[in-house]
Amino acid sequence: MIQMEKPGGEIPRLIIFSDSGPLAGDLGACLSGRFHVQRVTSLSAADLALDHTSEALLVVPGRKATLGPEFIPLFRRAVERNCRVLLLGCSQPELDEDLQEKIQVLPQFPSPDLLFSSLLNGNVQPLKAKEAEGD
Repeated sequence: MIQMEKPGGEIPRLIIFSDSGPLAGDLGACLSGRFHVQRVTSLSAADLALDHTSEALLVVPGRKATLGPEFIPLFRRAVERNCRVLLLGCSQPELDEDLQEKIQVLPQFPSPDLLFSSLLNGNVQPLKAKEAEGD
């Protein structure tokens, strides 16, 4: 399988966070052809994973579709490290306006084109959760 390499021959890193559910594992297997994928199941593990340079933090729905305020420090830290944050089918109603502009909300099952464009280029404009749920 062909992997996308960053300058210097490095394979881009991707963190997939999900507290449960097979979707994260399937998604990780799919994306492992282009990224070094690290799957985490807790906020503390996701925070530790950010210590390594990562292209994106991908949050996949698990037990609940709405994320609590405990995620905000993780998102802020990711953004500070120039790590894209993508929420798949999750809503985060408590984000301040600054973070809302920097976090992308995608449908729970995005098309491959939309997902790879968001991960590799960051060209997708941030979506509101209601728009993402309608796709």
